[in-house]
Amino acid sequence: MNRSIPAPWLVTMALSLNAVAVMLTGVSVVALDAGPAHAAGRSTSGASSDPPSRDEADVADPALQSYLGWKYMTGLYGTPIDHSKAAKWFREAAAQGNAEGEFWLGWLYVDGLGVPKDHVEAHQWFRRAAEKGHALAQYRLGVVYGRGLGVTKDDSEAIKWLRKAAEQGDPIAQYELGVRCHKGIGTTKDDAEAIRWFRQGADKGDMNGQFYLGVMYVNGWGLPKNEAEGLAWLLKAARQGHEEAAKHIKALRGV
Repeated sequence: MNRSIPAPWLVTMALSLNAVAVMLTGVSVVALDAGPAHAAGRSTSGASSDPPSRDEADVADPALQSYLGWKYMTGLYGTPIDHSKAAKWFREAAAQGNAEGEFWLGWLYVDGLGVPKDHVEAHQWFRRAAEKGHALAQYRLGVVYGRGLGVTKDDSEAIKWLRKAAEQGDPIAQYELGVRCHKGIGTTKDDAEAIRWFRQGADKGDMNGQFYLGVMYVNGWGLPKNEAEGLAWLLKAARQGHEEAAKHIKALRGV
């Protein structure tokens, strides 16, 4: 895909796919193949084969339809990537009210993969999934309102949806919400609240949360200044390839 899928989302999707496989076949996807879990850096073992399959034309279960969409979108199990087929299966799942299908169909509309690029259409699908409690859709809906993609820009609405996703533990939403709390975008500036969200994401290994938490410590924003603690968090972010964190580390060390 043109727009890379964040690693934490790959883990979430891996777990969702595994639940679908167990429900429909009694066999664990994770036990059979690395699949999306491998893409997210998780180790698995077992044969590299697709779970027991059936004639696609007979697939009516929305969870399995979403699974097929994911296969064609990502090339799971060596499946040739086909965004048109992915869109077809996500749409069929979405037509039955499946939140995964709704979210990923919206994702395809953002980049115009297998469907025409259309932010208005993407917003509609993200909202349907978000209203069902889908955390990733809630995050994307926050981004949609924060940037005015297919809707009128509305920072208060962005905060609303980012908070819903963050409260469900999405580390990317936690970082985005933290930035808005720190800068006072769509909400009252509150560094203590920002730190709370940065820390939650950082503790999950999110490099952006680690970077910003480090910056907060180094500058003493919202908590006592502590360069040693700040440097520790910046190092964690830099080890994951965060370029700004690396620049801050050099500045702190006078390099």
